[in-house]
Amino acid sequence: MKKKKKIIFIVILSIILLTLIGGLIYLNHDKSDKNNKVNPSKVTDNKINNTSKKINLKLKKLEIQENDTYKLEDFIESCEIDNQECQLEYTNQEYAAYSKVGSYTIFIKAKSSDSEVIEKTTLEIKAKEEKSDNSDNKENKENKENNSNNKENNSNNTVNDNTNNTSNSNSLYVVDHTTEEKRNNTYKYGTTITTITTYYYDVYNDGSKKKTNETSRVEYNYNTFNATSNDLKQEATDLVNTYWDTLNAVLNNVNSYRNEVGLGNLEMVRDLCIAATIRSLEMGWSNNFSHTRPNGSDCYTILSDLNIPMYGMAAENIAYGYTSADSVSLGWKNSPGHYSNMINSSANKIGIGLAIVNGSYYWTQVFTG
Repeated sequence: MKKKKKIIFIVILSIILLTLIGGLIYLNHDKSDKNNKVNPSKVTDNKINNTSKKINLKLKKLEIQENDTYKLEDFIESCEIDNQECQLEYTNQEYAAYSKVGSYTIFIKAKSSDSEVIEKTTLEIKAKEEKSDNSDNKENKENKENNSNNKENNSNNTVNDNTNNTSNSNSLYVVDHTTEEKRNNTYKYGTTITTITTYYYDVYNDGSKKKTNETSRVEYNYNTFNATSNDLKQEATDLVNTYWDTLNAVLNNVNSYRNEVGLGNLEMVRDLCIAATIRSLEMGWSNNFSHTRPNGSDCYTILSDLNIPMYGMAAENIAYGYTSADSVSLGWKNSPGHYSNMINSSANKIGIGLAIVNGSYYWTQVFTG
């Protein structure tokens, strides 16, 4: 009897040990999925559907003068789609109508029947240089008057000559144009924001000058970004509240994709949304569209920064340029790696974040299970 009890005890103990070993193997396997080399959510390009490889869109910077017209095609260096015609459009129709002096970020979408890609470029509008012949005309006029006066002086008295010279010396006319540039630095999250104002002047023959115009442009030095998760948390919280309806629209799309394959809905957690929004903010203000954070750490460190537990799995999807919940959701769905994260059966919670930085939309999804 004692021997039989001992055998039963050994069998039960073996089952418990095998169960524990199996759980550790699963956890280690799931954690390995979070490494940069194998995680399906990782992307190497700065566009969400880089895995398609059907569309190759290259844009170029466009420089024009104030009030000049331009076409969408002026920004296109090349667009190639396998055996299909490129369908090009602005992501925002406002991009087609800029006319004032300044520097503008332009997003252009190229579409095929089953995929799309968005790239960004720059439109630089400069002030027109005024071409004035006033100086030459006045000089020619004065030369003619002087010649006439000289002829009259041969027959008239010297008093008239002195009178004419006095009149000419009091005449002001433009002899040159000059500019002056002033820079003003402000900072957000360490990123240097430089506002450059250029003043345009007419210079007159007596050395005086008059301002005729001024223009401004903004430059960013992202290399100085130094914000921590704690620095970004308050703005992230405010943005979650501001965009809550938009984030819910993305959630509804994700859950519809899961229902299509027989999976249950994900629960959207506000703390995870704050974490996702911090990731969007730091990508925008550091100009670093990557699953590696600006400080060099892995994207999942945002969870430990906010004391959010990660039980069995974690994944991240990122995107930029899309301006609506439906377009970014479809972009993720059309990318196999990102789609697999959205329909991962091990995931049961999601956080969604949106931040608009310098006109660019940065989106993040964080999944846990």
